[in-house]
Amino acid sequence: MCDGNVYFSWSRFTGNGGVGIYFSRSTDHGVTFSSPMKLSASIQDVQFPDIAVTGNGHVYVTFRQFDSGKTPNAVMIVKSTDCGKTFARPVLITPFDENDAQDQRAPEPLPQPQSQPDDPGFQDEAGSEAGSATARDCGDFADACTSGFTFFRRDTQVRSTADQLDGTREWIYIVYDATKPGTGAPTGTTYHTTEPDTGGQAATYFVRYNGANGTHIGPSLVDNEASGHQVFPDISADGGTLHAIWWDSRFDPCYSVALPISNCANGTTTASLAVFGAKSADRGLSWTNQTELTIRASVRIRTTSSSTTVPCRSRATTSG
Repeated sequence: MCDGNVYFSWSRFTGNGGVGIYFSRSTDHGVTFSSPMKLSASIQDVQFPDIAVTGNGHVYVTFRQFDSGKTPNAVMIVKSTDCGKTFARPVLITPFDENDAQDQRAPEPLPQPQSQPDDPGFQDEAGSEAGSATARDCGDFADACTSGFTFFRRDTQVRSTADQLDGTREWIYIVYDATKPGTGAPTGTTYHTTEPDTGGQAATYFVRYNGANGTHIGPSLVDNEASGHQVFPDISADGGTLHAIWWDSRFDPCYSVALPISNCANGTTTASLAVFGAKSADRGLSWTNQTELTIRASVRIRTTSSSTTVPCRSRATTSG
């Protein structure tokens, strides 16, 4: 009965530090959409929604909850059993140690403030007091950071899918990139990924969530490597076979948890990034074929403007 529906979910920034996950659906193949519905209840800071539709038509939206002091960094999920018309309250699947690249703006004059910061949850707008504003990407001129490093914006993100060919299970397959326990070390600079002065190795984790009873297996590592960061993961499911992909910096000759991806300690950058993939033939219990899929590339970042390329924070999907 949900065949042909179109679902869309996004992060809405209110401008006062609060962020919500919203959802809309179309029952006429995208001609019209329902009024936006907030899915994240009273959670203050959330981002990166993704949509999964199971074989029985149930709709799930996963997203990241940010640490607010009262709530942890965590993978969250909401469920709809009526084709996206209504949703249950958010459920916490698993907490994690974030891997969010951050620095601080360089102590030099900056341009006037933008009319609206791109992410009110972070003090990263131009014009903030140097040395106090959080920077989530760094480059030259107005984008310069105290550390002197150059890096693109990246945060721990949650991606999910379901197998629409599976009519007997209500399983949601989830990946996210978080800090691997035991890899934290001082950075010695203003750059950090977990807490000030601390960096850690980002790794791709997998969780299989059972929407029928609320249980899950994992988190487990998809590809446990001693070197390199694994970021921007995604996952697909087709007839019982899962495929995960992610950006990987294992070839970075300057790799260190104290340094941003593709940065060397002397301030130069180097080619390092590649796309890796892995396969699971048992619905996520084990992973094989961990393989490089593309030729590695160097970081590309715009350094003459405060504007950088940011992964899309919304997700659309269809059922049927």
